[in-house]
Amino acid sequence: MKQAVIVPPFDNYSYNVRIKYVETYLKDKGYTCKVISSDFDHRNKCYYENARPNLELIHVPEYKKNLSFSRIYSHYIFAKKIYQRLRELNPDLVYGSAPPNFLFKYISRFKKKNVNTKLIYEIGDMWPETLPLSKKIKIVVCPLLLVWSKLRDKYLKYAD
Repeated sequence: MKQAVIVPPFDNYSYNVRIKYVETYLKDKGYTCKVISSDFDHRNKCYYENARPNLELIHVPEYKKNLSFSRIYSHYIFAKKIYQRLRELNPDLVYGSAPPNFLFKYISRFKKKNVNTKLIYEIGDMWPETLPLSKKIKIVVCPLLLVWSKLRDKYLKYAD
């Protein structure tokens, strides 16, 4: 049987909104599905637990603020750990959801080494483009924002 790995960064609110439907669709197409997500609840800023059988939670560093280096670091660690798990599982299909944009870089790295793996990307939100910042602040931090958005855009070409 073919294996699919679904990677939503925050299972606690994305599963019931979208991911359970993706999972059902892939199962109907003959895939066994594993959902791998972070163990951090982004909305409540605390660790998250769930014993759903096909869910694996990856431990990541916590953060307190939405706009912080701690959050970026947490997302970076998550993406690197996802890459390692994909190497271990070697799935037939990967469904990755962003933000965080680091995921696209590391899932694409896996795809480049495993060209027969099908890759689907979902963009749930256009970060940093939709950051609620004033124009003056965006101008000041523009170089950083460009790097951040390129993490997503540069790797879209690896999706099937």
